[in-house]
Amino acid sequence: MKNARPVLVCVLYKPPDTSKYLSKSFEHDFGDMVNTDVSESKEQILMGDLNADYLNPSKNKVGKQIIKEHGLTLIIDKPTRVTKDTAMLIDIIATTHEQNVSQYMTLSNSLSNHDLAG
Repeated sequence: MKNARPVLVCVLYKPPDTSKYLSKSFEHDFGDMVNTDVSESKEQILMGDLNADYLNPSKNKVGKQIIKEHGLTLIIDKPTRVTKDTAMLIDIIATTHEQNVSQYMTLSNSLSNHDLAG
């Protein structure tokens, strides 16, 4: 688009902590990725299933700190994975320019135990 600023959209999946596919350097790599993107002065939108409860202050402190330190704001604030025993926010959308996001929502999904965030 003419005269538009660059926007970087990143979709990310982090396997559960118990997964054999989770890289031991995930948090370091995640921090480097966000830091590089911020240093390029691009608007960022980060979306994905990070398999960490962002509603629970004691969980995933490193990931939350990376998001906060780099000026990203979580815009989804409701649980995206609800079971009979739990309600967690594990599918996030975060941005450096919250004022540019005009609408977002979560939608119940009968095909998965995750709601759709968009």
